[in-house]
Amino acid sequence: MALMLVNKQLYNLTVASLYCSIYLNFGHRAEILIDREICSDFHCGNTILNSNDSFRKLVEQRKELVDNIKSIYIFNSELKLKFWMDSETLLGMREIDLLTHIAIPSFIHVPLEDNYTVKELSLDISPVCIDEIDWATIPYLKGLETLKIKTVRAQEEFLTMTSNFHQPLKVKRLSLEFTLPKELTFETLAKVVKLDEVTSLELESPTWELNGKPFEWLFSSLTNLKHLSMVLKNSELVYELLGLVQSGTLKSLAIAPVDILPVKLQKIIEKHEQTLERVMFASHVYYTFSLDDFQRITPPRFKENLLTYQARVEQMLNSDVSKFPHLHHIVISSIQYEVTRSEGKFEVTAFNDFNSFVLKSAPVVW
Repeated sequence: MALMLVNKQLYNLTVASLYCSIYLNFGHRAEILIDREICSDFHCGNTILNSNDSFRKLVEQRKELVDNIKSIYIFNSELKLKFWMDSETLLGMREIDLLTHIAIPSFIHVPLEDNYTVKELSLDISPVCIDEIDWATIPYLKGLETLKIKTVRAQEEFLTMTSNFHQPLKVKRLSLEFTLPKELTFETLAKVVKLDEVTSLELESPTWELNGKPFEWLFSSLTNLKHLSMVLKNSELVYELLGLVQSGTLKSLAIAPVDILPVKLQKIIEKHEQTLERVMFASHVYYTFSLDDFQRITPPRFKENLLTYQARVEQMLNSDVSKFPHLHHIVISSIQYEVTRSEGKFEVTAFNDFNSFVLKSAPVVW
């Protein structure tokens, strides 16, 4: 930001970089913390706006900035964008030329032309929505990196979806959200996604029981899996699925809601001691829980069980600086910690303080 004050040329370069990528946090009731001390890739790579009004003021009062906007990510793209943005009049561009995250079915028109802007696609395959999906548009999303399949309920809908894919997508991240699930098999998923290309998997079924057996085939096909997030009702299923992951492969692990015995958790995590870089645990899930929440830093929401989780992390590190040599980021019930090592000890520093919702600089030494 200081570069903006040097001269006009640096001002223009800084403004172009600052407003190139906009992240709109609409639909998320917890605001993202914005502070110059937070230097994650997410914060440095985006201008983050927590409200509709902020975005409108930016565009309407600083019209000279509009030309610098190259991409917009909307946290909840299922919200009716037309209520807050008519991009053709407000920005002079089509939504599809700006949005990096879209949902299908949607009111957004996706033309049959190659698109490299959209990076994330949410597909709602519920009985109400699946017949509304324009499947022909999906192959044109050439820059796709993430596929989220929502409202997975029954095998019939799964088969309807897979029958509309003539070539599997090459994506790095796959998310599956289950609602009222019946008996499922995942073999047909290979028609939708090249599973050996997937490095991140997210599973979400916080209120419904799942049968672990079908997941054996899925996990055996995810030969390049490095990041795993699970929001599951049954802790026994968490043990079972983690047992399917090859030892020494996970870099990121996120689990919620957590009702897991510390001894079992310790054994599971130790299988990835030499590779784990980030871990996240939560006792409650409101709003959201995904791999994105490692970087989407919000004010802490729950103090309940906090000491219990801190004790688990302390037990995991066990006062031994040589353990988990690559672990540098821990999230416990939305409180973010950075792990640093020096002189034979480690320090765990909180990013966000529970009481004041501001950054803490004082390290917590365990």
